[in-house]
Amino acid sequence: MGHKDWTLILDFDSTIIKGESLDLLAETVFEDCSESNLKFQEIKKLTDDGMEGKISFQQSLYKRLRILELDQLHLNKSIKLVTKLISPSFKKNIDWLKRYRNNILIFSGGFKDMIKPVAITLGLKKENIYANELIFKNGKFNGVNKKNLLSSSGGKLNQVKQLGLNKNLIVVGDGITDWEIKKLGGQVTFFAYTENVSRKNVVDKADFEANNFDEVVKYIKGI
Repeated sequence: MGHKDWTLILDFDSTIIKGESLDLLAETVFEDCSESNLKFQEIKKLTDDGMEGKISFQQSLYKRLRILELDQLHLNKSIKLVTKLISPSFKKNIDWLKRYRNNILIFSGGFKDMIKPVAITLGLKKENIYANELIFKNGKFNGVNKKNLLSSSGGKLNQVKQLGLNKNLIVVGDGITDWEIKKLGGQVTFFAYTENVSRKNVVDKADFEANNFDEVVKYIKGI
């Protein structure tokens, strides 16, 4: 296997971790709220609708953030919890992840602040994280960085184009936003990742289905 012959693009939510980082934020925000269950279910539905392509990623992200009354303390608390959610098969392959960290990128519609501690735990490079950036003013949520490509629909595909990645791309994720990178053509192999959640419309579009990260590692070893 040639060390420089491939680039692995990993989704974060429901792939590297077992759930959705925005859902974790919602649990933190709503833990003392009498309407917490209703609001949490509303956010979860918007997450699923975005991942399945029923609404655009941009609509899903902004609608979910409007429901949250997020502040810096909520984010800090969630950051401390997120490393407990790492998917078992990623933990199992931590040595492999460390060995090939230069070949591995994380593309996520989630939030860079929550991804960094997980990347560090798995031995991945912080500078290889491409994700949304939350903006706070006086400790209160004040939007996302709209200059960031990942804040808009089609962001993952556009990020690949901006980075000039054009050969032997292996994309691993559970959502339609991950599959969209396939629009680049035959140089992209897409794995629908189903260790944590399986979305039929995503699996149907995929080149392969991976029930765990072992299957991705096995494929790359065969390149």
